[in-house]
Amino acid sequence: ARTLARGGLYTSRLPKSAQAKLFYPRDFGPGELSYIAAGKTLGVHQGYKCSRREPWYLVPTVDTPDVIISVFGEKPTLLINDTKLTASNSHLCGYLQGGVTAPKLAAAWYTTLTLLEAELQIHALGGGVMVFVPQEAGRLLIPNPAVVPTAHLKNIETALRSSSPENAFACGNQPILMDT
Repeated sequence: ARTLARGGLYTSRLPKSAQAKLFYPRDFGPGELSYIAAGKTLGVHQGYKCSRREPWYLVPTVDTPDVIISVFGEKPTLLINDTKLTASNSHLCGYLQGGVTAPKLAAAWYTTLTLLEAELQIHALGGGVMVFVPQEAGRLLIPNPAVVPTAHLKNIETALRSSSPENAFACGNQPILMDT
């Protein structure tokens, strides 16, 4: 969660150290074919997961989420996925429907109401660390993203980039919880 927050509100601002590459070729030039051959030479294709998929080197169902949410942490950090990253199972992927946009969801997300809901709905490991699982995260009540203003997103971004998630969640209190 701290690594996500250091990037601010947008995946485009994540440090390169927080990103890894997934081999998912769209075309097969000499480099891709060489990489696949090297994996086969090393026996990667005989590993448990690789041996059960066809072709062995492609991860199935790679969808691009609209938002990415931390799974472990003290605060449920939400990022707008503006660079179309995919995420591992150490993050929740959010796919938006019904005309809701990622900026609107982020504006609605960053209020102290979300923190209260997280305390009520999400189970903790101890020491204040929460574990967000899809079923529990889906029960969080937040303000309706369709009607919230987004002018305070810059303040959320600033707070997250300065490693102050508490302040990021407070940014929405006035414009969302009091004025809307």
